[in-house]
Amino acid sequence: MKMGKKIGPSIYIPTDKNIYDALQHKKVKQSDLVALLRRRNILVSPSLDKLELSIMISGLTIDYEDFIYITKLLENPNRKEKTTQSSVKAQVSDDEIKKACKMLIDADISDDTFKIVKSDSDTISLVVTYTDIDFTKTELRQRAIKKCEIEIQRENGELTFRMPSNEKAKTITSKLKENLSQVKGEELEEETISLENFIEAEARSYFFDRLINLVPGYSFENVSSVDVYHSIDSLDDDEDELDEEQAGRFAGYIRKAVLAGNGVLESAEFNQLHARGFFISKIVWTCDENVTGGNRVEFEAQFGTPSSCTDFKYLVRGIYNYNDRTQEHNVTRRSALPKEIKKLNILLEQAAKLSFEAVEKNIESKSMKKVKWLYYELPIPILKLSELLIANQYSEYLGEGFLLSKSTGKTIAGRYIEKNISKTIIQDPFGNEVENPVTTYYVCNFSLDINSNLLCIYDPPRTLRRFISKLHSMVGLGLVLSDITVDPLALILDLEKEVGKTKITHISSYGIRVEKAGLAKISVSGKKDIRSEFESITRSIKFKTESVRFQFQYNNHSVTGSFSKTGLFQLNSPSVSELISKFQKSIEKQVLTFGLSPS
Repeated sequence: MKMGKKIGPSIYIPTDKNIYDALQHKKVKQSDLVALLRRRNILVSPSLDKLELSIMISGLTIDYEDFIYITKLLENPNRKEKTTQSSVKAQVSDDEIKKACKMLIDADISDDTFKIVKSDSDTISLVVTYTDIDFTKTELRQRAIKKCEIEIQRENGELTFRMPSNEKAKTITSKLKENLSQVKGEELEEETISLENFIEAEARSYFFDRLINLVPGYSFENVSSVDVYHSIDSLDDDEDELDEEQAGRFAGYIRKAVLAGNGVLESAEFNQLHARGFFISKIVWTCDENVTGGNRVEFEAQFGTPSSCTDFKYLVRGIYNYNDRTQEHNVTRRSALPKEIKKLNILLEQAAKLSFEAVEKNIESKSMKKVKWLYYELPIPILKLSELLIANQYSEYLGEGFLLSKSTGKTIAGRYIEKNISKTIIQDPFGNEVENPVTTYYVCNFSLDINSNLLCIYDPPRTLRRFISKLHSMVGLGLVLSDITVDPLALILDLEKEVGKTKITHISSYGIRVEKAGLAKISVSGKKDIRSEFESITRSIKFKTESVRFQFQYNNHSVTGSFSKTGLFQLNSPSVSELISKFQKSIEKQVLTFGLSPS
């Protein structure tokens, strides 16, 4: 424990204005001023208003006891402060955590007081008492003694830092992480809840939509307040450099709005703002406990920096007890107990992590591109093939054909379309059978280049038979179209030469011989790079790689994807076209055999 340092004696005498400004604060009540005068043996009428009493007291000589009395009136010990958290992947012992805390204490030169507390078997808390100085406040309120508790919890190979959402706590936590890195002798990978990489308004609002529904053990009840935010790049980045024309164009621009009431998310006003590109940055909602007679809890969650959706923080605003007599929840909200706050904060963190994963999956499902490569050989020049495709152009009358987006002497790109009309029989409300035609389209997007023997199929349909059959019927004998077989693991290793280090999160292998002439498969998955674990398992056995999932950084964007032995490639990245080209070059080196089946 580190005690505060004595700076030396000091004399402070508040002026009349200092006293008057302090007494005008909303925390100071009229009854408090009457009590202060009574302490001075001055009796006043209880009907005097606060302004008159403030003028009277500020004209008196204030002694030390009066000064302490006034400053205590200005304190706010019950102020609710939002909580935030971050985590690092690391196996850390209690001794290592305590060592990092002591390094922080020894290096500190301020008047702060530190205390290390062992809360339970997996949690250590660092309690810091410090003086907060804010010169924007009136003089008697500029210095305030505050306490900050940073909770460090170990669980399942992960270290969670839970702290108040203020600069002091964040600075201390940052230093703790640096000290832990020095103690461990390795860089610790930090994980926080941030939507900075998701620029779509829909994705950011989707996070809050999932958050209010995913608190474990609770059911969503109602949203009472929502802050929505909208940003324009030119306003955010060059706000001070707008010319007169731009300034006039954005003069009536609304950046943020607050909606409060009942059922806010279902309101027409919210839907109108949401449709215009506004996204949720803060939300207040209530949940009911999933037990008979359970309490109702009011939560608050927000991003401290809404423009980038960073600095995620949350708060348990209060609890509405269930009234057994009325069989309804109380109208008056009570403050949550420290034990309840700790439990509910952990549940909120779990909901936030689940919501973040849901956003990733939702975006991935929408932006994931699929590509499949086939081996091809043409018995005719590519220019002749282009002429055949144009001659067989799609029309609604024919119901099939090709539409080319690019056709040169070296490259062809386009799509093959087949129109299918089927008939379904439905029964109307009067019992009559009605024939209803249903139109569907088979679409196969493709491209090929004279410098490569790989035909690229984008977002391939369930079967390629129709596309391949049409090509065979047009080109005739000599056309070769067949599946390819590649080694996905070798492909990724070759790609690393161009894109840098990749993180392989899944490897599936097959063709492993076991007893009694059997064959087996082995799959290894994880959040970190699992190639060393896979190599340790398969070191002494022969296998073939079936599929690989991977991650890497490219052009300041996170890229995720998978590749299978059949040449099916899935990729989630803004630079899809550029990366597909790089993969195709690697595939041309890695093609092993060509199958006989054309579909």
